[in-house]
Amino acid sequence: MGESSIDRAPFDWNRSIEVDASDESVSADAGALLMRETLEHSGIVSWLEENLIDDRRPGSVLHSTGNLLRTCLLLLCQGHRDQDDADRLRHDPAIAAAAKSSGGPVRFDGGDGLPSQPTLSRFVDQLSSEENLDVLKQGILSNGLRRIREGSG
Repeated sequence: MGESSIDRAPFDWNRSIEVDASDESVSADAGALLMRETLEHSGIVSWLEENLIDDRRPGSVLHSTGNLLRTCLLLLCQGHRDQDDADRLRHDPAIAAAAKSSGGPVRFDGGDGLPSQPTLSRFVDQLSSEENLDVLKQGILSNGLRRIREGSG
């Protein structure tokens, strides 16, 4: 106890993340990093990002569709069912790193925070369109079938 060791985390999607096993807590939601690794290996976010209909104006887009998807999924998986939690957790290092689109260090000067609650609400409304509901169903089915094929091969 009281010892501290820093080790590189084996996250394929962002090799700059370091895990520090010290008594100091920087995030209560470090499980988001493991969930992101799972999402990356499943390929579901990439598939959905390519197939969902995004009717936002390109010049007004601050967060990519993948970033919004990851944020929603990570918050749900961490037990944050209310999108209001996004504002409270906006600059949590683990969730911000797990949700962002690109690898590399996370900046906390306002550039890498989570999408706001209103942005997530608009995104969820967009996901609930008839066309996107069909894409979501197709994504779940195709991802499940891919996993079954990988397991039987």
